[in-house]
Amino acid sequence: YLFFGSTSKMKVFSRKYKLNIVEQEYKQDVIKALKRDNAIQNSESNYLVLNENNPLNLLTLNNNVELLSRAGKSFKRMFEDMKNAKQSIHIAYYIIKMNDDITKKMVKILLKKLNEGIEVRIIYDMYGNISSTRKDYKELIAAGAEVYPYVPSRLKRFLTVNYHYHRKMLIIDGVIAHTGGINIGDEYYKDNKRGPMWRDTTIRITGSAVTSLQFRYLSD
Repeated sequence: YLFFGSTSKMKVFSRKYKLNIVEQEYKQDVIKALKRDNAIQNSESNYLVLNENNPLNLLTLNNNVELLSRAGKSFKRMFEDMKNAKQSIHIAYYIIKMNDDITKKMVKILLKKLNEGIEVRIIYDMYGNISSTRKDYKELIAAGAEVYPYVPSRLKRFLTVNYHYHRKMLIIDGVIAHTGGINIGDEYYKDNKRGPMWRDTTIRITGSAVTSLQFRYLSD
């Protein structure tokens, strides 16, 4: 536990990147906005207090959530939103299998959007993508995409084995977000040589909750 799982290393990361300061400022801004807009009723005050004491779980209102219980539909909605992006496409997944058919479809969309001047950023986990290398992203990088491996060095990956990047987020223009259980790979929407299809659920969100996801992405 002391070698692999100690939270002291996470505290060092937090101090290094000043995440606690950033998160506290963001939390207070959100709370002020909720109070200013009289969004919180007396009956909801306990929820506000609960969330005030947890910077990773802020209360948001006026959201619309679409449940997508199959990855085939999830990818369809994700790709539709990517194609309609006007400013930015932010992608963060534990696993992105660059040589899979579904990923190649995504890359084709991203290259087109980069050519249109849309900002594209990608975060992936080094451990989850152990079979991939930065070379797999060279076409996207050459087109202007920003690509960030989480814990980029092998030494850091070994020392921080308990802190891999398991987030799964797609954020379009800061106003639409997809999150849930799927990674980017063929096994999430069809049977393939690796085995039968995984069934997993995602949600598509519009509303003020997207701001929290966008903040988390930029912090990462």
